Amino acid sequence: MPPAGATDSFVYTITDGDGDTSTTTLTISLTDSGLAASNEDASVDEAALGIGSNPSSTAETVSGSLTDNASGGAGGYTYALVGSATGSHGTITIDPSGSWSYTLTSPVDGATLDNGVTTENNLESFTYQVTDANGNTTTSTITIDVIDDVPTARADTDSVVEGASTDGNVLSGTGTTSGLVDVLGADGAAPGGAVTGVATGTDTSAPVTGNLGGAGIAGTYGTLILNADGSYTYNSTANSISGNATDSFVYTITDGDGDTSTTTLTISLTDVSLVGDDESVTVYEKALDTAQTGADVAAGSITGSMPSDPGETASGAVSVTGATGYSIAGGSVSGNETTVVGTYGTLVLNNSTGAFTYTLTSPVTTTPSANDGVTTALGAESFTYTASDANGNTTTGTISIDVVDDTPYAVVPEAIQVTNGAAPVSAPADLDADMSVIDNYGADGAGTVRFAPSLDGADSGLTHNFVSITYTLVSDTVLEAYAGADKIFTVTLDPTTATYTVDMDGTIDSIQTIDFNAGGYNFVGGNNSWSGFIPVGETVGSPIDNNSQDLLLTPSINNADDGTINSTANTGGIGGGASVGSNETFRVDFVTDLRGDPKDGAGDYDTDTNRDHMFDGHYTVNGAVALFKSTNGSTVNIAAFDDPDGNTAVGDGDKDSITGISIVWRGTQYVDGSGDPIIIPTITATNYTVNGHVFTVTLLGDGSVNVAGVEGDPGSSQVGTQIAVFTGDGFNSVEYTWAGGDTFQIGDFGASTLTNDPVNFTIPVEVVDGDGDVSAQSNLSITAVTTTPPVALDLDGDGVEFVGLDAGVTHDYGSGLVQTAWLSADDGLLAHDTGHGLDIVFTDDAAGAETDLEGLRLAYDSNGDGKLTAADESYSEFGVWQDANSNGVVDAGEFKTLAQMGITSIELTAEGPGSSQADGDAIVHATGEYTMKGATYALADVSFATASVESQTAARTAEMAAITAAAAGFMMSGAAHAMPLSPIAIEAIAAAMQTFETHLPEVTVAVPEHAPATPPVTFLQDGQQAHQDSEPESHPSQHAAEQGAGHGLGDVVQHQDVSVQPLGSGEEGHVQASAAPALFGGADSGLMQALLLAAQGEQAGGSKDQGNGTGAGQGSGHGGEHGSGNLPAVQEAIAESAGHHAVDSLIDHFAGHQGAHGAPAIAETMGADGLDHVLGAMLAGGGLDGLHAAGLAGGFEMAAMAAAMEAHSTTVA
Repeated sequence: MPPAGATDSFVYTITDGDGDTSTTTLTISLTDSGLAASNEDASVDEAALGIGSNPSSTAETVSGSLTDNASGGAGGYTYALVGSATGSHGTITIDPSGSWSYTLTSPVDGATLDNGVTTENNLESFTYQVTDANGNTTTSTITIDVIDDVPTARADTDSVVEGASTDGNVLSGTGTTSGLVDVLGADGAAPGGAVTGVATGTDTSAPVTGNLGGAGIAGTYGTLILNADGSYTYNSTANSISGNATDSFVYTITDGDGDTSTTTLTISLTDVSLVGDDESVTVYEKALDTAQTGADVAAGSITGSMPSDPGETASGAVSVTGATGYSIAGGSVSGNETTVVGTYGTLVLNNSTGAFTYTLTSPVTTTPSANDGVTTALGAESFTYTASDANGNTTTGTISIDVVDDTPYAVVPEAIQVTNGAAPVSAPADLDADMSVIDNYGADGAGTVRFAPSLDGADSGLTHNFVSITYTLVSDTVLEAYAGADKIFTVTLDPTTATYTVDMDGTIDSIQTIDFNAGGYNFVGGNNSWSGFIPVGETVGSPIDNNSQDLLLTPSINNADDGTINSTANTGGIGGGASVGSNETFRVDFVTDLRGDPKDGAGDYDTDTNRDHMFDGHYTVNGAVALFKSTNGSTVNIAAFDDPDGNTAVGDGDKDSITGISIVWRGTQYVDGSGDPIIIPTITATNYTVNGHVFTVTLLGDGSVNVAGVEGDPGSSQVGTQIAVFTGDGFNSVEYTWAGGDTFQIGDFGASTLTNDPVNFTIPVEVVDGDGDVSAQSNLSITAVTTTPPVALDLDGDGVEFVGLDAGVTHDYGSGLVQTAWLSADDGLLAHDTGHGLDIVFTDDAAGAETDLEGLRLAYDSNGDGKLTAADESYSEFGVWQDANSNGVVDAGEFKTLAQMGITSIELTAEGPGSSQADGDAIVHATGEYTMKGATYALADVSFATASVESQTAARTAEMAAITAAAAGFMMSGAAHAMPLSPIAIEAIAAAMQTFETHLPEVTVAVPEHAPATPPVTFLQDGQQAHQDSEPESHPSQHAAEQGAGHGLGDVVQHQDVSVQPLGSGEEGHVQASAAPALFGGADSGLMQALLLAAQGEQAGGSKDQGNGTGAGQGSGHGGEHGSGNLPAVQEAIAESAGHHAVDSLIDHFAGHQGAHGAPAIAETMGADGLDHVLGAMLAGGGLDGLHAAGLAGGFEMAAMAAAMEAHSTTVA
């Protein structure tokens, strides 16, 4: 291209034709054509390369046209490439028309920088030429820019179950759940691998480096091992999540020229959720034993209360879904089982199945100890197990052991009999039937046997001289009983030896009720200066000195002895009106052996000669009761007294304060809201409603009580008001004084008094185990018996032997016959011949003596050598009574002196321990020795239990009474025997049965066991059996001949109605009907009832004979006094019963029922010959044929009865 203004000069020559020339110049001024071409710039994209990140793109090729790039010149342009068409990274084509195209064929290796998507400018250029029509040319360039390709990492996902592993490749997407392929782009992978780093989290804003391969990188819930080639493994951590979760990582890929891309790898974790199975089983302490038996996995270390029970072992199984194995840390693994020793037992777990067995080996202890009974210690111990699945996921569960606490069980104490009075400590009695309390404690181990804590300060329900006995607990095992300040007894428990003892220091009252209007008593007097009640079979004119408990009724007017007692056996009053009115007092004295002459019409009581009653003394009662009737509303003042003995006067006693009363109105007894029948009187007048009727009770300043509202029906009806009164320690007389309102009649007297009968009471004890549990209560059963303490000698060298109360031996110790324990017939009793009889009781011979040996030593060991020998002054007065026939009577030849027996020395000291013999009826205090004929023999210082004949032989007495009554009914005068057996009305038989069989209403103040006690009150009505402690006629035992003299068959009956019910703790008196109906029930019972009525001197359906003691049972000397009116009742009863074979029943019963000595009771009642005597009287000397002569024919087989009785009599004899 010429520069501007350029010329182009030429010289030329012209030659003409001939050659001439001419040279000149030709200057051409050039004008620039202006042909120009501009550069072309275009770009291509590496990503469009086949190996690029976007191979489907066409951006690797760029095209254009150069026509717009040329200018100037002339004419059309042509274009041409100058140089090679193949560049460094691609190729170009240019056609003449100026169209061009460039294709990138290979990536550009730019700077190794992570500079993202950049453009490599002018990466290569191509020159092209433009030619115009004039041929002018020009060149220019086509410059190619290359857009750099970059990698693209695509987010990857994967999933795995908790605890498991997963693998894949983030570059290829293989094994991932997303399946996405990472794109490296045209530059390919960086040297060493595309993946250049990995980190935890989700931040992709910057590339990461490192952490590849090797141990991997720990994520939140597992570990990722990512390699440069993109391969990875993710190991989920077991038990790392509690629910589905994700674990996230970021990684970076780098291409060949250093470009990077960062994305995420997210692992989704599925929670396995193993759920522990908590199981519990129950085992029982009571089943503990020391042997491994049955399903036991271990032996126990202690024995429970029921060792034979398999309940100390229990089995179960835990089951966890998905679990493939079970284990317990700390256990001992053997085979497929793990054994764990726990606190109280041993567990064995099956490692594959989860089955387990637990054996309790020791009791569960609680701190502090507690009396919580049979309780279950929930989760007393527990074991934590681990359940695992195949991926190592685990869960834990609990095997809980519930332990049912063993509790102690009650002991079964041996009953004990003790002396009712001061005596040495009893021989030990067993606290439990097996003589051990160790097994009573149960699995929790030894605690103690103790008295119930509630006993401390509790009223025992017993009394001493009518004073309540209260318990005091000295300790858990020592109980003392006090009446006021007087210690009565001490009971000591010894759990170590499983025994208990009783130490008696005083007496316990044996209380019985007496009904003076029942069959056991006769009313004496009438309209006289005084009246009374004495036992049937006695008279006030010729009394029996037997300490009978009688009743004396005397009048008082204006507080002075005056007036008369105008009364029947049922009710009465003072003076002609036979009632108690203004200024009048009806006085009742409880006296023994009442005698005198209460003749009708004798005159007023203010005359000395009319106060001719005598008695041996008073006896103490409490709860004296009387019936008030024939009044429309009276106020009665009641006062109790302690009258002195030593004179026969009455009304000179000290007034007691009445502490309680009880009221019965028309058969309904008052009780308060708590059921207590005792009203505690106060100085404030207080109303009490009984069966709709209001009584007002007021305590006066002198200790007496006014009771207002007293009403009762008139006439023979026994319906009215009954009132019983109590004092703190009893009384022996009571006065009923009119204090306002209508006059009243009084009668139907009764009271509670003391007897010598056994007193049974119970004291609750309980077992406490080692953890404080307390057993159910059981009772010590203690019977306090009145004892007589003789010295027993072994005469045959086989030891001293005894028989109990049930042997039926009776003996008169000086106060009448009593049932007594006794010595066997081959041994003997030491006896003292006093000159008036034999004395076998020596405790009363010296003050303070508690045993006979002590009494002998204190009273008769004159030389003080501790022996009874010929050197002692009284040696010759002593001997041995060997009661060979055990009849309690000194028969001829049974007593021999010590010298006659060859006894030269008796040791007066003895040694324990004591013992209980004959079922507790004989208490051996100590044993010693004596010398007889040069040999040493044993002796025993013993106390014999005694009781009234009635209380110990109630059933036998009733039987004997029935027999005797039958006999008495036939022992009539000759005229009576000749009377035909005419019928009597059925109504009479019914009345007779009603009299004996019906229990009329009785109201008893019950004394609950261990509750505050009030002396028992029993309201008795006519027709009920009397409760009386009368003693049979008796004389010193030595005088055998005197004992039976003057007694007929009726004498056996005289106390047949006495049914003693001793009251101990928690007992109450019960009115008992005759035993005859029980022995002869059904149709035949009428026979026995009528016969008993006949024996009592009553006609069936008629009234009681009240005249001068002419009832049954007055002895053979009075047999003829029975009225012949009894015979029809007897005859009709027998006739009525014949069709029911009553006679056969009678004979079979009496012959078959053994008495105390083994013979039929009929023989023991009448003697061997007694029945013949009865039959003789029955037949009036005519033998059996006399029955027919008496007109006994037809359906009534009297002859058969008599023959049968005679046959039985012969057999007995």
